[in-house]
Amino acid sequence: MSTKMWAGRFSKDQSELFDRFNASIGVDYFLAASDIEGSIAHAKGLCKLGIFSEDELDTVTEALMQISAEIVTGELVPTGSDEDVHMWVERVLSERTGVLGKKLHTARSRNDQVATATKIWMRQAVMDHKMAVVKLIEVLVDLGRDTADTLMPGLTHLQHAQPITMGFHLLSYVEMFKRDFLKLNHILAYLDTCPLGAGALAGTNYDMDREFVAGELGFSKLAVHAMDAVSDRDYVLDYLNWVSVSMIHLSRLSDEMILWNSPNFSYIRLSDEVTSGSSIMPNKKNPDACELIRGKASVATARLSAMQGILKALPLAYNKDLQEDKKLLLEAYTDTVMSIEMMTLMLEGISFDESKMKRAVKLGFMNATDLADALVLKGVPFREAHELVGRVVKVASDKDCPLEDLRLSEFHEVSNLFDSWVYEVLDYTVCLNNKKSVGSTSVSSVNEMLTSAYEWLAERK
Repeated sequence: MSTKMWAGRFSKDQSELFDRFNASIGVDYFLAASDIEGSIAHAKGLCKLGIFSEDELDTVTEALMQISAEIVTGELVPTGSDEDVHMWVERVLSERTGVLGKKLHTARSRNDQVATATKIWMRQAVMDHKMAVVKLIEVLVDLGRDTADTLMPGLTHLQHAQPITMGFHLLSYVEMFKRDFLKLNHILAYLDTCPLGAGALAGTNYDMDREFVAGELGFSKLAVHAMDAVSDRDYVLDYLNWVSVSMIHLSRLSDEMILWNSPNFSYIRLSDEVTSGSSIMPNKKNPDACELIRGKASVATARLSAMQGILKALPLAYNKDLQEDKKLLLEAYTDTVMSIEMMTLMLEGISFDESKMKRAVKLGFMNATDLADALVLKGVPFREAHELVGRVVKVASDKDCPLEDLRLSEFHEVSNLFDSWVYEVLDYTVCLNNKKSVGSTSVSSVNEMLTSAYEWLAERK
């Protein structure tokens, strides 16, 4: 008969196919350190309860710490018969400490055990992301400072719209990633409730000091409803949603870098360190890292959808469906860590072709709005100004020249309201610095945003 720890009520062994299908050890292996951390705290709680003596607690704690160390070095690996990370650790502990290992599961279930281990692991994952996001923001802010007055086209609908600077453009991503950082703090708050001691779903028959155990594990609060404690996976949804949004931000930047790196733009050059070649075309230098981030962003949104699908019709309390969240979590973490690090490395080695961007600014009549605004300041209603400047744009378009290359007589063919002042208004640097609203692309506004960004970074170092 089976030696499984839950085999008592069964009269037949499970099929080999079921065992393979049911096992999660190949996926939840990454929770081992967190599971052992939870078990050590639980053992201390059992000692307070009188289940373990002080000497027995020392023995169990020592054995668990040794198991953890051997897992890290690779000396200890699961066998094919280990169902999941929790059963694996308990099996090894029981083999080494005998009856003490068999006592450890008193006053807990795998349901609260796995929820606790997952939250412990996720806390560290979130801290890893926070550090990486700050580093990415720092690189972007430095690039924004270096390109604060570097003219480039600002686009809407992928069409030339208004002149901006590369620094202004990059600082928009700083704002995105600052929001990502803020959301990580929210996730940490949601993770700060300890499920351990909730049991399978209804609590336990032992007066365990749950607050003591929670404190040992660094939680400030308890999950106060046993059934919710073991069935709640909102924190997994929150994390996967964060990954999805953060990866979308990385993907948008990646897509722009792909465009800027293409011969049609040539605004940037990516380092050889982060590009690859073609197996057949010797001339190719491909932005594969950007493309991979863009692809991984699609997978990230699919993981969120998958977890939502798992939960949407799941009755309370725990169901084995929830086993699937481990793969989603680990893959989401791994892809996000690598993507943020990769983006940071790409930006550290990026170079800009300022002359190409400056030439591109002259395409698309991007100073037209400033010309309309100048008419407004002279008392012309905006809609009339819009109409007049639209007609000027038509003249320039027919001549295939920028607005500033038109003769004054050609402006007068549209309206005598135009005069020699138009040429100062149409200067692209003047267009930039005429922007007076907070958060605009003027160099002074960009410098204010840079100061604010550096202050934000200083507070987080």
